[in-house]
Amino acid sequence: MSESTASLLPKEAVRALSKYREMTVLTPAGEIELVFGEAAVTIDRVWLEEVLAEVAASEGVEIVTGTRAFPNPREGECVVAAEGARAEIASGAGLCGRRTYLVGAQYIIRSGDGPDHPVVVALPRISKEFFGWVVPAGDREYVLGLADDPRVGSVTAKALGLRNLFTSLWGEHEVVERFGGLIPVCRPCTPAREPYLGIGDSVCMVKQLSGGGLFAIARAAPLLARSVAEGADYSALIAPIMRTLHRSWVLTKVVKALGGYWSTASLLARAGLRRLSFGRYDLIHEGVMKTLTRNLRPR
Repeated sequence: MSESTASLLPKEAVRALSKYREMTVLTPAGEIELVFGEAAVTIDRVWLEEVLAEVAASEGVEIVTGTRAFPNPREGECVVAAEGARAEIASGAGLCGRRTYLVGAQYIIRSGDGPDHPVVVALPRISKEFFGWVVPAGDREYVLGLADDPRVGSVTAKALGLRNLFTSLWGEHEVVERFGGLIPVCRPCTPAREPYLGIGDSVCMVKQLSGGGLFAIARAAPLLARSVAEGADYSALIAPIMRTLHRSWVLTKVVKALGGYWSTASLLARAGLRRLSFGRYDLIHEGVMKTLTRNLRPR
């Protein structure tokens, strides 16, 4: 996330693992360097969620685990759908229509060598529908991951391919942890329908170009709290955020029309665009849209 987004979270909840102002994109046509005016940070996501849970508990929130929440609660004036990608409550409440997903697979690895800034792997053998990534996570550790549509090939096999690519570029490594899950790639949903309020993956509140959700959540959560406390119009409060997410979703449609992420990145590389500068990491989708419009339109 960008430092701007990180600053919206409780300071004690943000443990930065690495900081960078550039990113390398590997394409079939060569590398592209992305440079940002504002630094981005890799944070310890588990630490973030543990601290937020402690903050909530200190404010009197009862946290219950091992219990199923049903889509039609029998009590409560307000129901917040913050359930993640499966979105049973949000879908049951009519906040979302048809949902589509990619499957993400990630590793935390330890290696004696690796990149000093994130690398985006836009290669069809790694992912046809999305891309892979290698992100420094401090102390010789890296996050390797990818997302793809399982209908176009085994995600597990492609994850192994990404590990092999890491080995060929930076050397041997050991796996510390494996994890993964669903990534929603649908149009941003309706955020509110009485008595339901939605946030995060449950209502596709995700930057489609990158799959990132914290940009929107960090901005929407205080507005959701205000809506609950004061009865303010949640949809109106978060309308600017949803417009930004919608533009990101539109860009993914353009990218898919050009053949996908790897194909679009290759078009940029073949057009000679080997170094692109952006103001804010969080709004990279808007910079990419301007670049595509300016450089790839018919002549």
